[in-house]
Amino acid sequence: MSTGTYFVTDEARKAKNWEIVEQYQEAKKELVRLENEAKKVGERLIKIGGTLENPRGHRFGCGDAELSIFKNDPSSSSEELITRVPWKDLNIDLRTLLRDLETAKRKTSELTSQLQELGIHFGSCQ
Repeated sequence: MSTGTYFVTDEARKAKNWEIVEQYQEAKKELVRLENEAKKVGERLIKIGGTLENPRGHRFGCGDAELSIFKNDPSSSSEELITRVPWKDLNIDLRTLLRDLETAKRKTSELTSQLQELGIHFGSCQ
């Protein structure tokens, strides 16, 4: 979206430029939030993924509040706790998260291009 030379006053042009800067800052903040959320989901899935590939080698404690995963060693009387994951952390709408992440990436990229067209460059515009 090029701002062109259609503004009646310099003030109107500056206001529009500031609006684009604010939109970029909000979009970037949302992108960072979604990236952090995706990272946390990935870490949770990695924690339990390997155990689900070999369920016979593990015991799953399905408590009311959390999933506890233990290494199942028949030759030992003690169990080794591998991880505990709260059920609420596994209640993930992955499709929506990834869709929102891609939308935020596109929006940030588009706003970065608009800012660059205006000659405004942030150190971390990407």
